[in-house]
Amino acid sequence: MSDKQVVDPRRFRNLLLKPLLQVKIGLYSILLSSVFVITFCSVLLVSFHRLFELILDLTDLRQEVVDVIQNGLLGIAGWLMLIVVVYFFASVLLSVVFTHRLIGPTIAFRRHIRELASGNYDSKVNLRKYDAFIEVADELNNLADELKKTKQG
Repeated sequence: MSDKQVVDPRRFRNLLLKPLLQVKIGLYSILLSSVFVITFCSVLLVSFHRLFELILDLTDLRQEVVDVIQNGLLGIAGWLMLIVVVYFFASVLLSVVFTHRLIGPTIAFRRHIRELASGNYDSKVNLRKYDAFIEVADELNNLADELKKTKQG
């Protein structure tokens, strides 16, 4: 196994800055989506049930039609379960990634403020390109520069 294939445990640990909060947001997203899907599917189920009853009333081959419909629905159910599982993991992953972009800067801000409070005015906040609050980081860096000028002057 090459060095590039080895997973850096620090990088993985840093992805979960606030694991409980990040997973909680993902689960809330899934819960809200689930309520929508259940409501949507309930409306579809009632509508399809009425349609199937109408079709069954119009045919003499009731059992054959029921068998065809049940086989079709079993195939659909399998695909739906796969989609639900993929959706669950995708939701949790996306919530971890996006909350990381929100929580990461707050941790950097707290670290920077502690440095400023201890008198280290050379401290800077460095955020990634897609992190939230980049403007706030710039303002904190400007504050550090002003404090440094004030202390020197």
